[in-house]
Amino acid sequence: MVNTSVVLQPDHHGAFSLGRRRMVILPVGLRRRCGLASGEDVLMVADPMRGVLVAHPLHALDALILGYHASLAGGENSDQ
Repeated sequence: MVNTSVVLQPDHHGAFSLGRRRMVILPVGLRRRCGLASGEDVLMVADPMRGVLVAHPLHALDALILGYHASLAGGENSDQ
């Protein structure tokens, strides 16, 4: 986990696996750490060059975009 996003990478000896339905299931403890409710939507981003899949909760994207827009307007986050 990085801040509120989850970074997934293949591990043949890992505790979790991708099932037949090809759905990513995040364990409840991890969802709680990220502030995700069961069934909540996330943006899944693949980075094939690094071999990872990143799940970004929508509330994290909202904060990122608001900070970016504030920097464009010369707001308090303009140093980002």
